[in-house]
Amino acid sequence: MKKQIRKLLHRFENLKFRKKLSVLMLIVGLVPVVFLAFSMQYGMTNQLREKEQYNLEKILRTSHRFMKIWSIIYPIHKVSGIFSIRKWNQIMRNI
Repeated sequence: MKKQIRKLLHRFENLKFRKKLSVLMLIVGLVPVVFLAFSMQYGMTNQLREKEQYNLEKILRTSHRFMKIWSIIYPIHKVSGIFSIRKWNQIMRNI
Protein backbone atom coordinates (compact mmCIF):
# COMPACT_ATOMS: atom_id res chain seq x y z
CA MET A 1 0.00 0.00 0.00
CA LYS A 2 2.78 2.44 0.96
CA LYS A 3 4.64 1.47 -2.17
CA GLN A 4 1.64 2.35 -4.34
CA ILE A 5 1.20 5.72 -2.64
CA ARG A 6 4.89 6.52 -3.10
CA LYS A 7 4.66 5.54 -6.75
CA LEU A 8 1.60 7.77 -7.22
CA LEU A 9 3.32 10.72 -5.50
CA HIS A 10 6.41 10.19 -7.63
CA ARG A 11 4.27 10.28 -10.79
CA PHE A 12 2.57 13.45 -9.59
CA GLU A 13 5.93 15.12 -8.89
CA ASN A 14 7.13 14.29 -12.41
CA LEU A 15 4.11 15.89 -14.10
CA LYS A 16 4.39 19.23 -15.79
CA PHE A 17 2.94 22.25 -14.01
CA ARG A 18 -0.06 22.47 -16.36
CA LYS A 19 -1.05 18.85 -15.71
CA LYS A 20 -0.49 19.22 -11.95
CA LEU A 21 -2.75 22.24 -11.94
CA SER A 22 -5.40 20.38 -13.95
CA VAL A 23 -5.32 17.40 -11.58
CA LEU A 24 -5.56 19.64 -8.50
CA MET A 25 -8.43 21.64 -9.98
CA LEU A 26 -10.25 18.42 -10.84
CA ILE A 27 -9.79 17.09 -7.31
CA VAL A 28 -10.81 20.40 -5.70
CA GLY A 29 -13.89 20.54 -7.94
CA LEU A 30 -15.00 16.96 -7.41
CA VAL A 31 -14.57 16.66 -3.63
CA PRO A 32 -17.36 19.13 -2.72
CA VAL A 33 -19.69 17.70 -5.35
CA VAL A 34 -19.16 14.15 -4.09
CA PHE A 35 -19.61 15.31 -0.49
CA LEU A 36 -22.87 17.09 -1.35
CA ALA A 37 -24.15 14.10 -3.30
CA PHE A 38 -23.51 11.70 -0.43
CA SER A 39 -24.99 14.03 2.19
CA MET A 40 -28.11 14.62 0.08
CA GLN A 41 -28.49 10.89 -0.53
CA TYR A 42 -28.18 10.23 3.20
CA GLY A 43 -30.77 12.91 4.02
CA MET A 44 -33.24 11.70 1.42
CA THR A 45 -32.85 8.12 2.61
CA ASN A 46 -33.59 9.16 6.19
CA GLN A 47 -36.63 11.20 5.14
CA LEU A 48 -37.96 8.32 3.07
CA ARG A 49 -37.43 5.88 5.93
CA GLU A 50 -39.22 8.18 8.41
CA LYS A 51 -42.13 8.73 6.04
CA GLU A 52 -42.46 5.00 5.39
CA GLN A 53 -42.36 4.27 9.11
CA TYR A 54 -45.06 6.88 9.74
CA ASN A 55 -47.26 5.39 7.01
CA LEU A 56 -46.81 1.86 8.37
CA GLU A 57 -47.72 3.03 11.88
CA LYS A 58 -50.79 4.79 10.47
CA ILE A 59 -51.86 1.60 8.68
CA LEU A 60 -51.32 -0.39 11.87
CA ARG A 61 -53.45 2.04 13.89
CA THR A 62 -56.20 1.92 11.26
CA SER A 63 -56.22 -1.86 11.10
CA HIS A 64 -56.20 -2.06 14.91
CA ARG A 65 -59.21 0.23 15.03
CA PHE A 66 -60.95 -1.85 12.36
CA MET A 67 -60.31 -5.05 14.31
CA LYS A 68 -61.64 -3.40 17.47
CA ILE A 69 -64.81 -2.31 15.66
CA TRP A 70 -65.20 -5.71 13.98
CA SER A 71 -64.90 -7.51 17.33
CA ILE A 72 -67.88 -5.46 18.52
CA ILE A 73 -69.93 -5.70 15.31
CA TYR A 74 -69.49 -9.36 14.44
CA PRO A 75 -71.18 -10.89 17.53
CA ILE A 76 -74.11 -8.47 17.17
CA HIS A 77 -74.44 -9.18 13.46
CA LYS A 78 -74.20 -12.94 14.02
CA VAL A 79 -77.01 -12.92 16.59
CA SER A 80 -79.38 -10.43 15.01
CA GLY A 81 -78.70 -11.15 11.34
CA ILE A 82 -78.98 -7.44 10.51
CA PHE A 83 -77.05 -4.46 11.62
CA SER A 84 -78.76 -1.12 12.12
CA ILE A 85 -77.30 2.32 11.42
CA ARG A 86 -78.32 3.41 14.91
CA LYS A 87 -76.27 0.63 16.49
CA TRP A 88 -73.32 1.52 14.24
CA ASN A 89 -73.48 5.17 15.38
CA GLN A 90 -73.53 4.08 19.04
CA ILE A 91 -70.46 1.91 18.54
CA MET A 92 -68.57 4.64 16.71
CA ARG A 93 -69.30 7.14 19.50
CA ASN A 94 -67.97 4.73 22.13
CA ILE A 95 -64.68 4.14 20.31
